[in-house]
Amino acid sequence: MKNKKLIILCCLLVAVSLRGEELTITLATPVEQGSIELQLFDSSAAFRKLIDPVQVQREEACGQKTIRLQNIPPGIYAVAVYNDLNNNGRLDRNFIGIPSEPVGFANGYTPKGPPFYNQAQIRIDSGGPLNLPVELSNPLGARGQIGVGIGTIVRSSPYKGSGGATIRAIPSIIYIGDRLQVFGPNARYDLLQKDKLRLAAALRYRFAAYDEDDSSALKGMGDRDGTLMGGFALRAELLAGLEATLSASHDLLNNIGGSEASLKLDRTFEPAAIQLTPHLGVNWTAARLANHDYGVSSREAAAGRPTYDTGDIYTLEAGLSFRKEISERWILNGSLAVERLPDDVSNSPIVSDSYLLKGLIALNYVF
Repeated sequence: MKNKKLIILCCLLVAVSLRGEELTITLATPVEQGSIELQLFDSSAAFRKLIDPVQVQREEACGQKTIRLQNIPPGIYAVAVYNDLNNNGRLDRNFIGIPSEPVGFANGYTPKGPPFYNQAQIRIDSGGPLNLPVELSNPLGARGQIGVGIGTIVRSSPYKGSGGATIRAIPSIIYIGDRLQVFGPNARYDLLQKDKLRLAAALRYRFAAYDEDDSSALKGMGDRDGTLMGGFALRAELLAGLEATLSASHDLLNNIGGSEASLKLDRTFEPAAIQLTPHLGVNWTAARLANHDYGVSSREAAAGRPTYDTGDIYTLEAGLSFRKEISERWILNGSLAVERLPDDVSNSPIVSDSYLLKGLIALNYVF
C-alpha cells in the first residue's frame, strides 16, 4: 500500500512539473475576422522569418481580446501574435518577408522590417501566470512604409592608372508595400507567393562603369552609360535557414543592350542587436554588357590599347550585408562585397585588377 501511494505521489509530481507555465495575451482591440495565433520562439532565425515557432495557440476569431497558451517550459522566448485574416493557416508576407497581416509583439515592439529577436523577448518562469498586453497592427500600414535618408555607394576601380575608388552620394528612398518595394536604385513588385517560394518583377538602375577622365588608360574611350535593367527575381527558402535568390534582367532602355543574371545563397544571423547576412554568389554578364565595361572596340583602339572582346563573363562574389535599428524609426543598412573578375576581364588592356570591391551604406528615417 505504501509503495502504491508513493507511486501515485511521484506521478502527481511529474504531472505538475510537465504542466509548465501559462501565458495570457490581452489584445488592445477585439479580433473579429479570421483566426488569431499566439506564437513562442526560442530561435532568432525562426523569429526573424516568423516561421517554425516552438509553441502555438490558434483560435477562431469571435470578438475575443485574449488568447492563452499553457504548459510552457520555463525559459526565454520571443512572443508574436498575428491575425490570419484569410484563414490560410500562415502569416502572409511580401517578397522580403515583412508581414502583410496584422501582427503584434511583446514589449510593445513595432519593427520596421524583419523583427529583432531580443526586442520581443520575455522570461517565463515559475512565478505564476503571466499576462502581457499586445497591440495588433499592419506593419505596412494603409499605404506602406516610407523611408527617406542618404546613402553612399563605393566601388573600386579595376582600370589601369585609376588609382582609387568611385564614391557616389545618393538620396536613399525606401518604400515597402504589400507588393511593391523600392530600395534606392532597386525596385520589386511581387507576382507570386507560394509557401517558401516568391516571384517578383524587378527593376534596377545600372550605374555607369567609368568616365574616361578616371584614368589616362581610358582616354578616347568615352564616358560609359548607365541604364535601367528589368527582369525577374525568384527567392526560395531552403534548409538550415539558407535562402536562394535567382535573378535575371535585360537592358530595357537599350542604352547598352544585353542581359545579366545571378544566383546567390545567403543566411542571416543575429548577434546581439544587429542582423548580419553573408552571401555567396555567381554572376553572368552577356558579352554586350561585359564589353561595354571592360572591352575595347575597333574605334576605341589606340597605341598600347588593342581591340579586345571579353565575350560572356562569369564572376564569383562573396559579401556581407547588415541591418541595425538605431531607434524605433532610424534604420542603418549596409553591404560590402568582393567580386572575382575572370581572366577574360583582367587580361583586357584597360584593366589591371582581378577583384572588384563594392559597398553601400544608408541611413533612413522610416515613417
